[in-house]
Amino acid sequence: MLEAREISFRVGGKWLLHPSDIVFEPGKFHVIMGANGAGKSTLLKLLAGDEPTATGKVILHERSLPGYSRKELATIRAVLSQHYHISFPISVGDIVLMGRYPYFSGRPSPHDLDICRTIM
Repeated sequence: MLEAREISFRVGGKWLLHPSDIVFEPGKFHVIMGANGAGKSTLLKLLAGDEPTATGKVILHERSLPGYSRKELATIRAVLSQHYHISFPISVGDIVLMGRYPYFSGRPSPHDLDICRTIM
């Protein structure tokens, strides 16, 4: 389960996200919607741990997000930004394979490649 308790975000003196609580339950479909500038992208950055919260905390599987190492987070959640620009050709398979990076060093094994083929 992923939850946020009283999380907020400020830049200078301006609140981009006022203190908020949210719970994402496993096995359910959740939607975050709102007008442009409402704080949706900021909320997602906070939930992913890409930005520190001004107040409150994000909890993943009953553990505070800062308590995880980057590698641990990479094995239990995935984040692909909508604003990602790749300036060289890359296949969909290579993008999917990026999700396996925390599980191998150097080159992917045949097992890693099989997992990606199965997923696609």
